[in-house]
Amino acid sequence: MQFDGSHILDHMAALSAIRSNWILDHHGKFLSDGTPDKPRIDAVKRLIDKGNCWFKFAGCTESSRAGPPDYNDIAVVARDIADHAPERIIWGNNWPHNHATTTEAYPDDAALLDTGLGWIPTRHHQAVLVDSPAQLFGFPAP
Repeated sequence: MQFDGSHILDHMAALSAIRSNWILDHHGKFLSDGTPDKPRIDAVKRLIDKGNCWFKFAGCTESSRAGPPDYNDIAVVARDIADHAPERIIWGNNWPHNHATTTEAYPDDAALLDTGLGWIPTRHHQAVLVDSPAQLFGFPAP
């Protein structure tokens, strides 16, 4: 699911009614007003706590106002969710990065992975990179 997360409170009834597994993509993609306030983050946590929502670390290059290399605005949200439910995070990549219009604008995927993993305690990297995607997509346990 991808939309401007700044409006997440307007969509809570519909999002809460989803019965299948689903992903809130692009770190919630809070575009309209930067770093979200506590009610919006709490809403994300409530959706995650239902047990069928995963939070995807991907797309910070598209939705960050702070920009590289640290994407500090995205990092605030990412760290909060990682503290709350690291077992509900999956990492992804926006390859082929369609928003990049020049070679110079193309993001460094290895750096993006390092940045995203830096927002998560090392002890949870296995969950984010292996266990959570396996659970979500029904892959055999490693």
